[in-house]
Amino acid sequence: MGRMSPADEDVERGSITALGMLVGSLVIYRLVETVADPDLWGHIVFGKQILATRRIVQPDLYSYITPGLLWTNHEWLVSVIFATLFDTFGPRGLIGLKLAVTLVICGLLYGHFRRCRLTRVRAAIVLLVFVLAMAPWLITVRAQLATYLLFLFTLLVLSRASAHGVWPLWKLPLLFFVWANLHGGFLAGLGVLLVWAVARLATVWVRGEPSPGRSSAGIVAAVVVSVLATCVNPFGVHLLTFLYRTALGPRPDISEWQPLVLSQQWGILYLLLAVPAVLGLIWSRREHVPALMAVLLVVMAMPFLAARHIPLALLAIAVIAAEHIGDAWSRVAPAAPSPPRLPAAVARLTRAACLGLAALLILLSVPRFSCIALGSLSAGARPVRAVTLLKQSGVTGNMVVDFDWGTYVLARLGPGIKVSIDGRRETVYDGDMRAQSLRFRFGLGEWDTLLTRYDTHLALVAKDTPAFNLMKQRPGWKLLYDDPLSALFGRDGLPQVAAIERTPVSAVPHDGIGLCFP
Repeated sequence: MGRMSPADEDVERGSITALGMLVGSLVIYRLVETVADPDLWGHIVFGKQILATRRIVQPDLYSYITPGLLWTNHEWLVSVIFATLFDTFGPRGLIGLKLAVTLVICGLLYGHFRRCRLTRVRAAIVLLVFVLAMAPWLITVRAQLATYLLFLFTLLVLSRASAHGVWPLWKLPLLFFVWANLHGGFLAGLGVLLVWAVARLATVWVRGEPSPGRSSAGIVAAVVVSVLATCVNPFGVHLLTFLYRTALGPRPDISEWQPLVLSQQWGILYLLLAVPAVLGLIWSRREHVPALMAVLLVVMAMPFLAARHIPLALLAIAVIAAEHIGDAWSRVAPAAPSPPRLPAAVARLTRAACLGLAALLILLSVPRFSCIALGSLSAGARPVRAVTLLKQSGVTGNMVVDFDWGTYVLARLGPGIKVSIDGRRETVYDGDMRAQSLRFRFGLGEWDTLLTRYDTHLALVAKDTPAFNLMKQRPGWKLLYDDPLSALFGRDGLPQVAAIERTPVSAVPHDGIGLCFP
């Protein structure tokens, strides 16, 4: 087949560009859809509190179990960013941030795939599979977005350090300083850095590489400085010890902290990249760098301890296994040296169709920027009508709530109504307090400790938990309101009970479906 004319080359470049724009618009259309994460209400409230008081370490104003406690807000900088964006731009600011972070991740990965010598088409296919597998973790605005991006940066730095020596590692101290003030996931970053460093040092000394002592000293120094950088935060060294303790604690009431099950949805998404990675590693002719292989094996095993680590495993697969997937792919299905050309008229029509569809998808994406949806199955329904009733009644007091609803309640009703527990978990509540909440919810043992030990006035419970039936039978407590999702009880004889009974029930959806954050 002869060489293309300049006009044909322009047509082909234009077609590829149009196809890329269509793929990009598809990604944007998919990722701009956003539902409210349970912690989002808390981030806005706590961020506003920090901005108003100019204090990062804050006393607890929202729980009657821990009044005035100085708590460890290890995501304080995320809260400030979220609150600032929401106050300035509304939901568009938060959705825009999520989309920007995601697109940066996609851009970095695509560039990495191309450096690993994947063709443009194959790099795009691998990237689309990655986005598909990551989609459930990209539908909410969460502090974890910071960890996804910075974990990716860490992996890319380690990849370059494996190929080019120690100097790329000196980018990490600044990264870990920022990361430690954004999200506790920096512990995962430190973990892979330590795994890489130990494996790299072992490789240097076993292989007898030139200047092993100098190389080893540089690696150790970069690791030490990176660890010290994480201590530059409002809580100092306490942040590391606190997060280490909480990361190892059991969390039976949170699904994403349970081990990965391959037969479930999350397991299938994990396998979308894990299977190609394993096959690529087996069939690849490229060097298997021991330090990177150690990191990959450790991170791929992490989801079997807690499913919330799946995105980190997917990122590790995308960075470390990409060149092996590409090499194995080229062995199984070599790329055609000169793909068949479409007639110029067909190519122009195809380009126009791609650009038209891309423009349509962008237009359809615009309305999605205005709403962070409530009541999604993936994020959990909220007791919107019950909380609206409490807000309209104007009552104050202490209320038992489910863990899943605590942050929503304190954001909508606090600090007038104080809660028994919320999504801050270990940052505010000790093990005994969390156990009290679980016993109440599931009706276990001394299930009513929250009612007898503390000055509790109200209880908002889920209808599908044992607590609902137990509260109906408990003397001295009165059912004030219920719907298919939740039930509100009050201690008989209190003025709050009379005020709530006088308040008409709002017509808002009981579970918030169809409404937007906040």
